[in-house]
Amino acid sequence: MKVNVKMRKSEAVPDEITDIINSNRSFLLTSHRNPDGDAVGSILAMADILKKMKKETYIFLEDGVPEIYRFLPHADEVNTILEGNFNVTLVMDCENEKRVSERIDLRRHARMLINIDHHPTTGSFGDYRYIDPGAAAVGEQVYALARALDVAVGRDAAECIYVSILTDTGSFKYSNTTAHTHRLAAGLIEQGLQPADIASRIYERRSIDQLRLQAAVIEDMTVDGRLAWSAISSDMLEALGLAEADFDGAIDIVRSVDGVEVAVLFTQRPDGKVKTSLRSKSKFSVLDAARELGGGGHKAAAGFLTTDPMPVVVEKTIRLLRERLGQGGVHE
Repeated sequence: MKVNVKMRKSEAVPDEITDIINSNRSFLLTSHRNPDGDAVGSILAMADILKKMKKETYIFLEDGVPEIYRFLPHADEVNTILEGNFNVTLVMDCENEKRVSERIDLRRHARMLINIDHHPTTGSFGDYRYIDPGAAAVGEQVYALARALDVAVGRDAAECIYVSILTDTGSFKYSNTTAHTHRLAAGLIEQGLQPADIASRIYERRSIDQLRLQAAVIEDMTVDGRLAWSAISSDMLEALGLAEADFDGAIDIVRSVDGVEVAVLFTQRPDGKVKTSLRSKSKFSVLDAARELGGGGHKAAAGFLTTDPMPVVVEKTIRLLRERLGQGGVHE
């Protein structure tokens, strides 16, 4: 059965992108390091669609597929080493090329690069771009691409797109969830998906050490009015034998505190760099703060990466957020 959901006006796929996909044979598909559910789901779904078109595909994720997403179709085809040359590279759910890899030049592997993304801060990289900030997840754009290419979305692609949407909407509870999102999810479920099983695989299979990490997030948490934050050092990650991917969903613990509108999670990587994740559950735009600090993202979910020491990052970020939250409340 073919999924058939009415398209939104803003999601129209550029004709030149469908022409390029139709007229080329080999494709490199990639996304950002430490991939989340949207990154993994969208590239695996896109790979499935290209395979149906008899195209050659090579999927590359420098950090591989996080364990919780390895049940998805085509997950075993993901490479952590980039080899070969291709006609076209599709970079998905990624604001800039450096987020794919700091050591690899994508231009050496394909003559053409297409950027498919939904972040409003996405730069102008790529020879062609399909940017739709109105999409809840890049998975929605993949569905639109399939429609534009006249390729039926089968069960495998449907499952990948569903995970993309499920995770990037916070299980349909973030403000980016729309009526279109629900209609599309319903159409995907009609392909025979089991939403309860998918949700269980993603959200209910945590190791003891991952739960200890969540406990550490709570233990370190500071709540200051409408603002809350927690900081986890690389020593803590090393002691528990965990990686950055194991933080998936940890910021929601901070965000869930009653009365808190803005949540921040500071994570120190083994190389000393500090990743800062910001979330909002009001009209306050964390994107504005992230941009000022050198990052990007969405109004309700943003972040940045810096080489500054953890204490400096925490002090600078919290000072900025306190100032903005103190300016009469919310900021559009």
